[in-house]
Amino acid sequence: MILQTRTLTHLDTLEAEAMHILREVAGQCRNPVLLFSGGKDSVCLLALAEKAFRPGPFPFPLLHIDTGHNFPEVIAFRDRRARELGERLIVRTVEDSIRRGSVVLRTPTQSRNPFQSVTLLEAIREFGFDACIGGARRDEEKARAKERSSPSGTNSASGTRATSGRNSGACTTPGASPGRT
Repeated sequence: MILQTRTLTHLDTLEAEAMHILREVAGQCRNPVLLFSGGKDSVCLLALAEKAFRPGPFPFPLLHIDTGHNFPEVIAFRDRRARELGERLIVRTVEDSIRRGSVVLRTPTQSRNPFQSVTLLEAIREFGFDACIGGARRDEEKARAKERSSPSGTNSASGTRATSGRNSGACTTPGASPGRT
């Protein structure tokens, strides 16, 4: 009997690493969430989550922080994919943060993108998330391309470790216990 071996390509290796990180975060954190906007990076992350967890359901909901400036087709795609997968989609908007007064624009036409972090922190507090899984391309942050854990560890405002396809680590919300409950 001849055994054939297959050498993993660089892409195969990256995919396996990303799936390992997704499973690691899901296994170590009490209440993780996967950031999903319907954009190209989050679509890739969603496909990785499918490979990592299907045929079962995801061990986390999907979260979109909506600026209100997305193409309607992207929002329709986001909603359709969540529905097709049967996964819970949570949407929080920068507009709601503006109404609450936690975001104040200098002008009505000012970009809302920088304020997504405020709305994200509000969602983290609202739902008690202890890990946020987000997708980013390595070539967009050359200085951190090889890192798996962010240097600062946790977000001081929320106590939550931010994770992405290259950033992973233990859950660090104060009082959170490892493992799912």
